Amino acid sequence: MGPTRGSDEDARLFVALYPALRRFAGAVRSEGIDADDLVQEAVTRTLAVRALCDLDEPLAYLRTAVLRVASNVRRSKRRADARLAQLGPPDASRPDTYPSDLADLWQIAPTARAVLFLTVVESHSYREAAELVGCTEDAARQMAHRARQTLRLTAQAESEAGDPA
Repeated sequence: MGPTRGSDEDARLFVALYPALRRFAGAVRSEGIDADDLVQEAVTRTLAVRALCDLDEPLAYLRTAVLRVASNVRRSKRRADARLAQLGPPDASRPDTYPSDLADLWQIAPTARAVLFLTVVESHSYREAAELVGCTEDAARQMAHRARQTLRLTAQAESEAGDPA
C-alpha cells in the first residue's frame, strides 16, 4: 500500500513545521533530553490520533503536544531519581560532573521556559503564548516575570560569589 494524499500533505506540513517545533522543544526540554526525541514523540502521538493536515492549527497543537511530552519525561525522571535515591549514595568511583552554562535555565519549569521562549525568542504575545501552553494570559505574564526574576537573582548571586571581596 503506497502513500496516501493525506500522508503526502502531512510530510510536507511536518517539513515546514519542524524547525519551529525543534526550537520550541529545545527550550522546554529537560536537561539530558534531546529536542528531536520530544518532537518525534509528539508527532507520533498526534499521528496515532489524526493526520496533521486535519488539524486547525498544527503548529499550536504540536507545540502543546511537545510541552506535554516534556512534562511526562520530567515526571518520569523525578520518579526514577526518587527510586535511585532509595538505593543509597552514589558510588564514589563515578567521575565528577560539572554544571552547564544552561543549568540555571533548567531550574525553571518547562511551562515557564515555554512562555519565555514564545515571548522572547519568537516574539509571540502573552495571549498567544498562554493559548499555546494552556493557561491564562495573566498566568503567562506571571510565569515569565517569575522566571526572569529567578534568572536575574541567580546571575547576581553567581557574580557576587565570583567577585573577590
